[in-house]
Amino acid sequence: MKNFINEEWSKMREMTFTEKRQYIWEYYKLHFIGALLAGVFIFNLLNIWILNPNREYYVYIAWLGNPIPFEYLQGLSYSLEEIVDNPDRQLVQVTSYTASPLPAETMAIQTRFIAMMQLQELDIFLTSHDGIYDVAAEGFIQPIHEVMSYLAQLNPTLHAELTAGERLRTITYQHSFPDNAGERPYIMDVMAVSVVGSRHLEAVGIDASDLYMSVISNTRRPAQIAEVLEVLLR
Repeated sequence: MKNFINEEWSKMREMTFTEKRQYIWEYYKLHFIGALLAGVFIFNLLNIWILNPNREYYVYIAWLGNPIPFEYLQGLSYSLEEIVDNPDRQLVQVTSYTASPLPAETMAIQTRFIAMMQLQELDIFLTSHDGIYDVAAEGFIQPIHEVMSYLAQLNPTLHAELTAGERLRTITYQHSFPDNAGERPYIMDVMAVSVVGSRHLEAVGIDASDLYMSVISNTRRPAQIAEVLEVLLR
């Protein structure tokens, strides 16, 4: 390596400035391009990881109620940021998946919904009482027992009130998928929590007169869901 450097230096000492420039570009342009690309790549990584990291979902709420202005759902998202550990890196997302009058738009909504389900990014449904049966029959929600266990640790008083009251919704529904005998089974379990009359929801303009919270079947965030429930019914 030392001999190579000495030889290159000896060559360049005998060249004019123009010859040096042409020589360096001719023999080292691939090195320059490689270094430039590496620098851009490293800068992008630093930008993503350190300077401007993408915020991750702390909890994701899918709205399946009646059509609602985007501003109301955005207001709910902002109002729930109190539960977030690190606001610079995490966010509460609230998105409407209610069908649109336009077929093309409805198809786009359904495609996004399926993709988010497969990525295990959805956590909560907010829907009407009738909507609980629809999502339960499709296998989109699970019983709320695990979330209630986390709520018992988070707010024992609220947990006791919910357990003793009428907010927990036990429903009987027919599952869309057949069992081993080829029949669609009937299932009964606690599948939702009523958030009717939630002052928190009403404060951001959302009508909670017929609104229920269900837990999405493949969620990875039962503890965060319990935090949302605690805020909505605090």
